[in-house]
Amino acid sequence: GRGAPVSVYGYQRLVELVGAKAVTLSDPPNNGEQGFYQFDCRNSSLLPPLRYEFAGSERAWEIVPENYVEVLANGTNKCTFNVRTLGDGAMVMGNFGETFAIDKYVMFDFEKLQVGIADFAW
Repeated sequence: GRGAPVSVYGYQRLVELVGAKAVTLSDPPNNGEQGFYQFDCRNSSLLPPLRYEFAGSERAWEIVPENYVEVLANGTNKCTFNVRTLGDGAMVMGNFGETFAIDKYVMFDFEKLQVGIADFAW
């Protein structure tokens, strides 16, 4: 899957942080049903990492802005969010695909039905 999972409220907060404006994209970064917004790419420094905690672990995993912000291909120094809002209000529901895993190792143990995650060191 593409697009970092965020709540509707979380998405609204990201839009507010960078002063983003609604936009219709001919080639959006994912097929989420939420609206898309564009903003000046220089404002990306105002964005926080997205943090996730999974049941059974005390570790918080992050998606840094560089991995959930996409530069638009129109040559205007405009960016958009590569996020998907599935859920309602503060509830988050979604899959953790390439936007989450881009800087992590994900290991599947099919015999024990377990998944492991580790940081990827470049």
